[in-house]
Amino acid sequence: MWGFMTTEPTLSNSEEPIQVNSAVSINSDEIIQGHGKRSLQRMSPSGRIYVSKKAWLLRFTIISPLIGIISYYILTGIINGNPLTVYSTIMLVYAVLVLAVGWSSFKSKIIPVLDNGLVSVIIPIYNQKNMIKIVIQAIYASSYKNIEIIAVNDGSTDGTKEILDYLCKRFSNLKVIHQTNQGKRKAVAKGFRNSKGKFIMLIDSDSVITENAIAHIVGAFTSNPKLGAI
Repeated sequence: MWGFMTTEPTLSNSEEPIQVNSAVSINSDEIIQGHGKRSLQRMSPSGRIYVSKKAWLLRFTIISPLIGIISYYILTGIINGNPLTVYSTIMLVYAVLVLAVGWSSFKSKIIPVLDNGLVSVIIPIYNQKNMIKIVIQAIYASSYKNIEIIAVNDGSTDGTKEILDYLCKRFSNLKVIHQTNQGKRKAVAKGFRNSKGKFIMLIDSDSVITENAIAHIVGAFTSNPKLGAI
């Protein structure tokens, strides 16, 4: 799970937003979705999901028999003089076309990023040694670069602390906070108090975001001033 909200910047005049060091390389082999399984999903330059040739072939393989069946029923209805069969088949085709056209016309459009405000990503963590490195690296692989991460270790006992300390040395704008186990709510509050961003993003310690997720959400906020949270 994750959440997103906007807030007034708390940076003083002497403090500048921290930019991600572009020299830090993120190995794509390390960005893994789920439990050790690499995500095969790719994004086009426009931010849309890329559909492979195999996927298009599969769609054609499924649609072709359906077109054949529909044609058969229409032809059978005409030959047998059964207008009800013809009408019901045509109405089914019409309903599918309306659904397809409606989805194509009204699906969410890609929202351009109109703001480069600092995004504070807060991650409350408890015993996530197998996932936390993947989660944090996925955030740093984001196309939106003006971010800071506040990782709040809520008294983990499985080696998460050592992993976070290692990552803190690798990423200069990763802030790691260790505390005794007090629950997720207090861990989030601790992260919020230590954040400096104009936008606040909450991510669970087992959630892996996609490359364009932060950019699209920031675009949603900046294009709609009345939007306060997602």
